[in-house]
Parts: sequence; C-alpha cells; structure tokens
Amino acid sequence: VVIYRNVGGFMGGAAMFNVTLQSDSKAVGDIAHDTYVVLEVKPGEHLITAKGPGSESNLPLTLGQDAVEFVQVDMSAGNTPVLKSRLAAEAKGELVQDNLQLGFRRSLVASAAP
Repeated sequence: VVIYRNVGGFMGGAAMFNVTLQSDSKAVGDIAHDTYVVLEVKPGEHLITAKGPGSESNLPLTLGQDAVEFVQVDMSAGNTPVLKSRLAAEAKGELVQDNLQLGFRRSLVASAAP
C-alpha cells in the first residue's frame, strides 16, 4: 500500500499538522506533507487509519496477491485527515509531479535486528 500526502488543506495550514498512520489498528508512523510511505501487508482485508489533531479517517482495503493500492491523505477545511483511494496512474503522476519524498516523519515500526 502506497500512502502519500501532497495537499495542505484549508489555507495550507494543515501541512503543519502531524498525521499518524495505522494499519489494522497498529500505529506505523507519522506522515509529513510532501512525502509518501510504502506499507507491506499481506493479501486480504485491511483497515488504514489516518489520525490528525482530534479526528481520524478510516479506509478499508481488500488486497489481492501482489496488488498495489494507492491512498492519498487529504486534509479537509477543518484540518481533518481524509483518506482517498486513488487510481495508480493518477497517483504515480502526483508522486512524480509533486516530487514527493519517501519516508515517515516519525516511524513507529521496530526495525528488524541484523
């Protein structure tokens, strides 16, 4: 699952707010404005959650074998995160056009020991 955040929200102020991502109720990290992250998940039913200041958005996904889903984190006028499923061609274009950078602002996933 590719999750990206390239839009600011009301008057651009939402770009400053942290948005914490969860996959199946487990926090995975904070996504910053103009970044994207890749979550490796198994095929099946999943719930992606974006938590902002005092609000959250949920997006259920059903993934097939080797499927890639693109999800955009948008911010509403009330600085509420809104998750939107996007078409692959459209999302890939936005990733390139907006020069988004890979990585979490803050990762909450423990790295594997060497």
